[in-house]
Amino acid sequence: MRDWAQCYRKITVPPAQAGPWEAWLSPASSDPWWDDFLRSTPCGQFQQSSPWAAYKSSVGWHHHRVVLTNASGISGGFQILWKQSRLGRIGYVSKGPVLAQKTAEAAEAILDLIRAAHQELGLRALILQPPDESQGLEPLLTRRGYLPNRIKDVVLATLLVNLTEGMARVTSRLNATTRSTVKQAQRRGTIIRDGGAEDLDRFFAMMVTTCQRQETKPNPATGTELHDLWNALQPLGIKLMIAQCRGEDVAGQLCIPFGERVTIWKKGWSGQHRDGHPNHLLNYAGLEWACALGCKYWDFAALDEGIATAIISGKPLTEEQKRSRHMFHLGFGGEPRLVPASCIWIENPIFRFGYAAAIKALRR
Repeated sequence: MRDWAQCYRKITVPPAQAGPWEAWLSPASSDPWWDDFLRSTPCGQFQQSSPWAAYKSSVGWHHHRVVLTNASGISGGFQILWKQSRLGRIGYVSKGPVLAQKTAEAAEAILDLIRAAHQELGLRALILQPPDESQGLEPLLTRRGYLPNRIKDVVLATLLVNLTEGMARVTSRLNATTRSTVKQAQRRGTIIRDGGAEDLDRFFAMMVTTCQRQETKPNPATGTELHDLWNALQPLGIKLMIAQCRGEDVAGQLCIPFGERVTIWKKGWSGQHRDGHPNHLLNYAGLEWACALGCKYWDFAALDEGIATAIISGKPLTEEQKRSRHMFHLGFGGEPRLVPASCIWIENPIFRFGYAAAIKALRR
C-alpha cells in the first residue's frame, strides 16, 4: 500500500462532498502514480498527464491536480491548467475529469471537487472537455449551469484506426487508392527514419509551411516551444518520424503514445516530392509502429465534425466535403468518432447571463 502523504497533500473535503475515497493535492510537476493510473483506464489521455502539464508550464500555464484514492489505489481525479489573462485567471480541464468507476455518485462528487478547486484558484472562467470515452457527464454539467463553449476552439470529432487485429488487418482496411499509393512510395525509394532533437527545427519549418497552406497558425507557435514539448514529453515516449525522398527530408509527424492509443499530434510537409507520397508512407509506418507497441488505436486527433456526423449517420458527403483535406485520413480505414463537446463555467452571474443570452441569439 502506498503512503500517499509522501507525495500528496491531504484535502479536507466538506461532508456533503465526502465519498468512499480520500482527496489529495498533487503539487509536483511530475506524478508517475497519476500517470500510471491514466494509462490503466480507457478514459485516460495524455492531456491529463503530468508531462503535459510540465510542457504547458513552459508557455505560462500552471497546474492544479487533484487525485482521489481508495483502498485499491487511485480511483480518479483531474488536472486543471490555468493562466492569467487580461480578464483574470482562466482554467482548462482537457480530457478530464477521469474516473475508474463511472457511477453517477462518483461523477457528482468529482464535479463538486472541480467546483471547489475553481473557487480556490479564483478562476473567472473554466473550460472543460470530458475524456473521449466518457459517458453521461455532459447532462450533469448542463444541470450544474455549464454553458456550451464558444470561447476556445476545441476538436469535436476524431478518426480512430483499430489496431487490435494486427497490421495485416489494418492494411486490408486501407482503401484501394491509399494501398496503391503506399506501395508506390515504397517502390520510388521514399523511406521513413526516426527523428531526434536535432531534427526539430527542420520539422517546425515543415509545420509552418503546412499551416500556411491551410491558412492556420502553428501550435506550438515557435521552434523553442516545440523543443520544450519534446523535452517534457520524453517520459511518454514521444516519437518524431521523418520521411525522406531522394535523400531530402520532406515531411514529418510527431506522435504521442499514451495508454491504449497513439495520437498524431503534429505533422508537417515541405510541399516537395509529391510523387514520392511521403505523407502516405509516414502514416503507414506510424500504424506499423503503433501495432508493434501493442496499442489499440491510432488516433488522427481531429476530423471535420460535419464529415464525421455524415459518415456515422450513413448520409452521403457533399462535394465540398469530398474535396476536404480530411479525406486523406479517411483512406486509412479509420472509424469516425464524435467526442464530448466542451463547456464553460463563468463565475460572475451577470457575465454568465450575458454569455448565455449571446449563445441563444447566435442559435436564432
